[in-house]
Amino acid sequence: MTNRNKVSLVEFINPSRNYLLLIIGLVVLVCLAVSLSVSSANLEPNQRWFLILFLTFFPVFGLGLSIWLILRHFRKLFVNEKDDEIPWQIMSPEKQQRKLNKEVTELAALLEIPQSQLSDLRSAYIVGEDLALRNIEQEGEISLKRHVSLEKADFDAILIDNELIKCIDVTFLVTPDISQEKVNSILRKVDSTKKILNKIRPHTKLVLLLVLVTQLDQAAETQLRSTVADKFSNTPVDVEIRWFDFETLQRIYTA
Repeated sequence: MTNRNKVSLVEFINPSRNYLLLIIGLVVLVCLAVSLSVSSANLEPNQRWFLILFLTFFPVFGLGLSIWLILRHFRKLFVNEKDDEIPWQIMSPEKQQRKLNKEVTELAALLEIPQSQLSDLRSAYIVGEDLALRNIEQEGEISLKRHVSLEKADFDAILIDNELIKCIDVTFLVTPDISQEKVNSILRKVDSTKKILNKIRPHTKLVLLLVLVTQLDQAAETQLRSTVADKFSNTPVDVEIRWFDFETLQRIYTA
């Protein structure tokens, strides 16, 4: 089980978690400087010059550090406040159902599955999507917001981390190709999201996280990996691709 009480290095060095330690450190240095000033009559000339330089530059350093911490903390609060202005919406059950049925119907056509087996395919799709997102949450020790819309742009999940927003799109692939129609659909909604965020939070870094759940043999997956990146080369944002094998996900979480 993941130890969520463990503090990572990034969290440890985060100034917002260590203001008190920094203040205590500055106070200790001030106390040392005062004590040295009191006993400066007994110092050697070189030591006295060092003390003078320290008393000259330390206030400037302390003031600069304080301003940096204040601005950093203020910017974080400002970004968090802007989060509330982004009109994210949870996709309605009807909208989720339409999206799911569309994906399942396309898969059924590729696999030549009869209508009588669509229910099983639908269940497999739901499981594959859930397990892939669960794996991302577990590895990153994060919590995703699932099935979210921003106006007409629908995403399977999103991750908001200060100025970084990752829009996650899950695709189930059973052939070594992703259709251009699918690619264009993803590009349109990412472009729409970017334009909206530029108006609300212009300094936001938007990333498309493409989650590909596959059920392919090794040769077919190698072929797919060699072509996918090129299909998203014109994406208006940075793109990350995560690969998951459906059978492997099932062994990890459901076996």
